Amino acid sequence: MQVAKPLALSVIIIVGAISAHADVTLENDYVRWTIGDDAKQRSFVVKATGDDLMAPGAAFPLASLHDAQGWHDAASLTAKGDRWTVGFADGAGSIELVTRAESDHFFLELMGDVPPGVDRLAFAQTSLNIPRETVGHYWPIGRVGDLHILFAGLSPYVRNSYNSTRGTVFRAEAVNSTGFDDIRLAILTTNTNETLPAIERLELKYGLPHLTLGGAWFRNSSELRQPYLFTDLTEANVSEVIEFAKRGGFGHVLVFSTTWAVSNGHYEFKPQSYPNGLAGLKRVADELHAAGLKLGIHFLSACISRHDPYVRPVPDRRLAVAREFRLVRDIDETATEVVVDASPTGMTKEDSYASSGCDLWIGDEIIAYTDYSTEEPFRFAGCNRGRYGTAPASHKAGATVRYLQRQYNFYLPDAKTDLLPEIAARIATICNRCGVDMLYFDGGEAMNRLGRRWHDSHWIQREVAKRLDREVLITGSGGNGGFGWHTHMRGVSNDGVNIATKLYLDRHKVPQRIDIYHRNLAAAEMGWLNLRAWNPAYPATQPDEWEYFCHKALAYDSPVSLHMHTSNFWGNGRAGECLDIIRRYERARVLGGFSPETLSRLRELGREFELVGDERTGWRFRPIRYGPTHLLCSDRPETMTWTVDNPFDTQPLSVRVRPRPALQPFGHEQNVVLFDPAEAVRWDPASLAGATCSAEPSARESPDGSRSLKLTGTTKSASTRSRAWVRREFSPRPNLLQARSIGLWVHGDGRGEVLDVQLVGPSLIRARDYLVPIDFTGWRYFRIVDAAAEQTFDHQLWRHKGNLGSFNFRAIRELRLQLVAMPVGEQVTVHVGRIEGLREIPNALTGAVLEVNAKPWRLPLTVQPDELLELRSDGICVLYDRNNNEQQRVALTAAVPTLRVGENRLGLQPGDATAFAYVTPIVRGSL
Repeated sequence: MQVAKPLALSVIIIVGAISAHADVTLENDYVRWTIGDDAKQRSFVVKATGDDLMAPGAAFPLASLHDAQGWHDAASLTAKGDRWTVGFADGAGSIELVTRAESDHFFLELMGDVPPGVDRLAFAQTSLNIPRETVGHYWPIGRVGDLHILFAGLSPYVRNSYNSTRGTVFRAEAVNSTGFDDIRLAILTTNTNETLPAIERLELKYGLPHLTLGGAWFRNSSELRQPYLFTDLTEANVSEVIEFAKRGGFGHVLVFSTTWAVSNGHYEFKPQSYPNGLAGLKRVADELHAAGLKLGIHFLSACISRHDPYVRPVPDRRLAVAREFRLVRDIDETATEVVVDASPTGMTKEDSYASSGCDLWIGDEIIAYTDYSTEEPFRFAGCNRGRYGTAPASHKAGATVRYLQRQYNFYLPDAKTDLLPEIAARIATICNRCGVDMLYFDGGEAMNRLGRRWHDSHWIQREVAKRLDREVLITGSGGNGGFGWHTHMRGVSNDGVNIATKLYLDRHKVPQRIDIYHRNLAAAEMGWLNLRAWNPAYPATQPDEWEYFCHKALAYDSPVSLHMHTSNFWGNGRAGECLDIIRRYERARVLGGFSPETLSRLRELGREFELVGDERTGWRFRPIRYGPTHLLCSDRPETMTWTVDNPFDTQPLSVRVRPRPALQPFGHEQNVVLFDPAEAVRWDPASLAGATCSAEPSARESPDGSRSLKLTGTTKSASTRSRAWVRREFSPRPNLLQARSIGLWVHGDGRGEVLDVQLVGPSLIRARDYLVPIDFTGWRYFRIVDAAAEQTFDHQLWRHKGNLGSFNFRAIRELRLQLVAMPVGEQVTVHVGRIEGLREIPNALTGAVLEVNAKPWRLPLTVQPDELLELRSDGICVLYDRNNNEQQRVALTAAVPTLRVGENRLGLQPGDATAFAYVTPIVRGSL
């Protein structure tokens, strides 16, 4: 739908006589919005086309309020000039709104008091037929054809939201916890190609934050397109970092918070990295600036470290408190129980990075509990006294017992006090004095623990921004919602994954992050990707991973960012190749000039390309495909042959071969037993989204002669999030460093559910998923060489990033038996036998023969487990060690088999030893 801009028209029309019984119409250049005298909306008409966007069905109320009796919809509307009186059903009272129609927006402001007892007020809401896929996630903005509609709060106290229960419902709301003063809204309606200029005019007209970069409004600044390197920059290594950053074509260098600061909160400089404090950081900034680079500092938004002076030796009274109790009995400084006046139901008993913590605060002391009771007498037990630098003390009955809820092991400031502005002033001072060019506000979602993320998460960004005396690029994971849009310049970086990086980009990064940011008219960055050396939990990064990352970034005009420590700069032998790829792509992206057709082709998820040419001869993209990768197991003949499709031209074989260690058979004495059904084990149940799971010993024997555990599960929800599990914690924690693959017997019921044997690491945010699809009946043995990747996204398994990131095989904390993808409304039953970590055997791949359409090719080199042999299309065969350092290079004299167009039959004869290997064919298309 093309919306032409008509002549300026800004009116309020009252249909009928001026009275309490008349429809009211607000009309601007683009839209005519009519509301009945019953406060129900009649129409929302696009003037250029005559289309009514009002969702069909019952008329939607203009406003609703919530009090102790529940929600009350607006029931009457009286207009006297620009002042509206909105009355609510059930005698819930009324509110006054001042309204105004401007050329491209409608203005509404709440005037006077709200009725007594109101805790939430939706003072403007409408339900429109707007395609859901065009609606922003962080900002209530939607698009119909070439028309944008935006509910823009004009103060930080307006909560904007949307849902899709009845059409697309946009809502502007005020809540008691932040107050009912300064409640203003602009409903912007404008052509999509004029939206950003219209928003800038709103910022200037209504006194909203209006930040600049390079002298221009930041939304129009080229600095938003600069890539950055995120690393442990110090006074000592600045020259090394500059060299590395220049090689990769980065514009900014962002320094880890743990590198430059002792703790979050006071942000005192870390003497090991910055012995000269502010002066040292200023010198580093000057050196970067001289090299044409800019400096950024990273920190955990409003988080406060437990060893910060705000906590020790006496906790600051402005720390956020989640719950309060009263002490029932006196305790001395040695007591290990704290008896309180109310039940701690719902509080955690798990003290970990992923939990909200187990910290009580009485007087000047912090006490950590390990258990609690929910029956009288309510008590916290197993208490450790005088935690985090506080001193144990005696406390009298009646004393306040506060629960210091944590996020990521940090405390939070009470947003209603002046602590947050105090922290913001400290950060701004560092920026102003040291010449910092970029601020990364990480962990803004931490404020969600306090229930007001829409307001609190970006509060610190605004507090810092208004204290800056220089232009600074503000980015991070907090502040991207509602009013924070005006100070949150760029985002979408998050902790990168270490396996299945291309899949992660396709299934998570682009559709769930990049697309959403673009819908919100916000700049998106493509980060963070790592440049990994080998680790027992993941292989070293290959250059094609960065090529894939970079051509998707170019397609979305998003700068990339690289996250790594200086100690690993050259730990990957192909790091230089990766940096060259980044620099070339960033140069091509900035120069631009690509056709819409080319960019559209590059955006296609799953399609790979390589960049050829240069800025002199012109950039071009050659289609290429790595994979699909096939796992060969020489003791399973059915895996030793497979088919490969070549959608391009006939070409010489190009392939990668990466052996994995062979494995001891199930039951071998060297294997690590993770679960033996013969042992009495306590299983704790847990669930999500309407699912249940229980576990009980079973007399049913598996084929290896052991007993089994019976899992019974159900779900009421078709959501992919629905799952249930039972868990056991290990003591002592098993070491699987030499037994990373698992074997187990499973008895299936054939109902199609999936059993996830999940290993959880020490931090509780890292896991590995070994999946068994229950598409069979009876007993079946499963040997699972590596944890799942694609299915992690299919089933929305616990923490995408954590399940595909690092993992500590040396100390497995938990085993979880999880049922996912259960059929709705049916009971499923799965029996699980003995589970073993299979001991690895470091067999080399020697004398192996790869057959292509019955034509053999002998691998010219011996390949050890986790090394990589790559046959290139030019007939060069290169052997890399597991860290991508080149070991040998062979120029082949004999002809290499060719891949014909279409289907090709491949096979591998591994030689004498039992072998496991991943084989990845590489096929290239024409320019």
